[in-house]
Amino acid sequence: MSRTGSCFVISPIGDADHDARGEAGDVIEFLVKPALTLVKDRTGVHLTATRSDQSPVVGEIVQDVIDRIIHDDVIIAVLFNSNPNAYYELGVAHSAGRRVVLLKKKEEKWHFDIRNHSMIEYTWRTLRDDGPDRAAVVRELADAIERAILNPRDDKAFNKYDPLARHFLDLKILNKFAEDLNFEEYSRFFDVKAGMIGLMGISLHYFTRGDVNWTLSTGEKVNFPTFLQSKVLIDGCDVTLAIMDEANPALPQMLHRQGDADTTVVEDVRNEIRVATARWEGHIANVAQQSKDGNGGTMRLVKVRRGMIYRRMSITDHGAIVTPYFFDIGTNGGGPAVRVKEGTSLYHALRADLKYLVEQNATTSVATAAKAAAR
Repeated sequence: MSRTGSCFVISPIGDADHDARGEAGDVIEFLVKPALTLVKDRTGVHLTATRSDQSPVVGEIVQDVIDRIIHDDVIIAVLFNSNPNAYYELGVAHSAGRRVVLLKKKEEKWHFDIRNHSMIEYTWRTLRDDGPDRAAVVRELADAIERAILNPRDDKAFNKYDPLARHFLDLKILNKFAEDLNFEEYSRFFDVKAGMIGLMGISLHYFTRGDVNWTLSTGEKVNFPTFLQSKVLIDGCDVTLAIMDEANPALPQMLHRQGDADTTVVEDVRNEIRVATARWEGHIANVAQQSKDGNGGTMRLVKVRRGMIYRRMSITDHGAIVTPYFFDIGTNGGGPAVRVKEGTSLYHALRADLKYLVEQNATTSVATAAKAAAR
């Protein structure tokens, strides 16, 4: 199954006019990126390489670097000029039990602490000449990246100690959903091929908006309904949208803050659900209309009348992002969220819960199967 991922590149950087900046850029452009392209062609895994100076985070860069080292799918360390920052970050990676792909300039000194690690070497000529030497390094690098994808980390750091941040690997806490998860990162979360995408919320009204841009794997920016339709029609994803039914008797109690029984608020939300329902039904009809060859995925809307949606959730085959509803937080995006990795007990429970709600409310679902449209 094709999927996207992230690759953090530990590297000397230097000032804008420094030779190190130019060499660091050349290594990524002529070695790392071609190797990632080769990995994508071989495995379907599309990794995006990022260096610390290319981080979208404003402010605490060091914290972002450590987060990337701990959480990114693959770590590559480029070693030249005996750069202390690169070796510091490499030490953090090894402390976290990460299996780092080491790419060393041949002229770089073999420092004692890393002599026992496997290295891929490149030369100045490798970067300058687009010939068999560069191709050989790219292939060797691609092989090492594929191994790192399969086994990204060890159970022990230095064969003995518990890895740094071991308890934070399966769950990542976002202090404020709207601030700690930018649109680009959220877009990448949904960038799956031929897999499952699930969305759950009271109305999912926000996602029906046409003025918020999301990024496709091609780099094109579109609104979210168009984004979802492309996942169904082009990438073959199965999309499930679960929202509250406006007639669900639990709805008023979900909306009361500190015992405030404001019927106006309840009716406003019911109207929001009705508007969102009409919009989602329109998008589903659009999917059915555009599906001509029968090769797409499915898209369905389920309105929950039996049971209750007590969180906003986005879930795919690779993980989930969950935002609980809090009575004392006015907007959902202002509260904390949890990012959950696939394979964990919490992920399986969240996925099973969505499936159960869908099954219990099958009679209130509006569905279209892009595959069935060709029949």
